[in-house]
Amino acid sequence: MVIGDVSGKGVSAAFYMTLAKGIVQTQALMTPESTKETLSRVNDVFYQQIDRGKFISMIYAIFDYDRHRMIMSRAGHNPVLIKKSSNASPESLTTNGMAIGLTKGTLFSDELEEVELSLKPGDLYVFYTDGFPEARNNAGNEFGEERLADVIQKNSHLRASDIVQQVRTEIGTFVGDTPQHDDMTMIVVKIQ
Repeated sequence: MVIGDVSGKGVSAAFYMTLAKGIVQTQALMTPESTKETLSRVNDVFYQQIDRGKFISMIYAIFDYDRHRMIMSRAGHNPVLIKKSSNASPESLTTNGMAIGLTKGTLFSDELEEVELSLKPGDLYVFYTDGFPEARNNAGNEFGEERLADVIQKNSHLRASDIVQQVRTEIGTFVGDTPQHDDMTMIVVKIQ
């Protein structure tokens, strides 16, 4: 599972995301067991291909259902909201890592952290871009991480697709007729 967000907007941002997608697909095949190694290789290739000042925040996670584990690295992206079946509320998982394309060599890989979590039925993993917590209403107030976690908590009993829809509904109510200023991508993984 990969989610990312490119700096900037428009055609050039779309180009860089397409480039990054291809790089991730090829590098993941070379290091299928390590998210850290894969993202380090992605950074090396991406850094050579882009204009300085461009970068991509990204999370790469491997869900290994046979071994009941999730391995993840976070390259400067939003934290992951995790609601374990036994916990009362979602927790924010923030691991070390800088965005892809900012630097080359060992500085990137030395900073990047890889974590492994056990998977249990009912566990919920929410990956998202910053457009969700940064959605603003007419008064300029942001929806925020806390409201997002509350919506996840209230709807954690639903199917993954329904949770995404509820988040969109709550944000729509919050922002009203204020135009959307950033892209919004969300992936919800619910362990069966």
